Amino acid sequence: FDLNFRQVCCEDVNFCTLYHERRPIENCFRYRPPFFAWLGGDPHIRTLDGRRYTFNGLGEYIFANVNGTFETQARTKLAAENTTATIFSAFAAADLTSGSDIVQGEIGPDGQMVIRINGEDKTANLSSVNDTYITMSVMLERIAEDTVSVSFMSSISLELSLVEGTLTSLLKIPPEYNGTVTGLLGNLDGDDTNDLMYRNGTIASDDIPDREKHVLGQTWQITQEQSLFYYDDGQDVTTFSFPNHKPDFLDEIDKELLSQGIEICGSDKNKECLFDFFETKNEALARSTASTNNENNENEQVIANLPPMIQGPEIFQ
Repeated sequence: FDLNFRQVCCEDVNFCTLYHERRPIENCFRYRPPFFAWLGGDPHIRTLDGRRYTFNGLGEYIFANVNGTFETQARTKLAAENTTATIFSAFAAADLTSGSDIVQGEIGPDGQMVIRINGEDKTANLSSVNDTYITMSVMLERIAEDTVSVSFMSSISLELSLVEGTLTSLLKIPPEYNGTVTGLLGNLDGDDTNDLMYRNGTIASDDIPDREKHVLGQTWQITQEQSLFYYDDGQDVTTFSFPNHKPDFLDEIDKELLSQGIEICGSDKNKECLFDFFETKNEALARSTASTNNENNENEQVIANLPPMIQGPEIFQ
């Protein structure tokens, strides 16, 4: 609060009650943390309700449309030659209201992260940690050497990071959007068993095999009219779209290779790490995925560990 006004209202005269009515003391009462989703590695996804799965589509997809007022899309590319593995190479997001800016993060030709606003390269404005760039509808801040945070007017935020040559994204959505989300990040209704939904609204069974998950994911591929992405001259959505791409699937993995992966990942439970090793044979990428996965699990526990809210009479006897 403003110390000068508090001095006048609370100390010079006895109007402190009125002062606090107009300028209430901030606290965590009734605070509800945002829901978050994570995307990274050899495309691994943690939905807003906490379900984890892998989708190796090759193209551009809708990952979350929030009540028709916000949308984030992702682009993938092949992780390397002679592999079917894909990685996230670009993200685009915007509030879907008139005049809102479109923010895009992508891997540039030099392997570094490029940040665009409405197609214009703004990376130089965010060259150092704590650098900020603000427009009428978004605020960007470089919060770490390889991470840029983006905040939108809708109170939705996005963190884009460059990790081992791949892009990762951390999406945070406030609780008031509960039940209004569609896309590959689920529907945000508190039930992770119905997160996998075809674009026509059909909910997939909870034990859907990985091969069918790929079919489901392909239904969320975007058209040119739906795209938020910036394209260089001569490019459009078809430049990055390969609907006939056929990846490998974790539930069809070779048992000998699975054993090697378990040694690196520490457990057969860390499916994201196992898949990255299976697809790329890159131990560094697999370990990085395991580390990020563990960090996300820890963050999830911290966010959920809020003090209880007790309601009752103001005076206990």
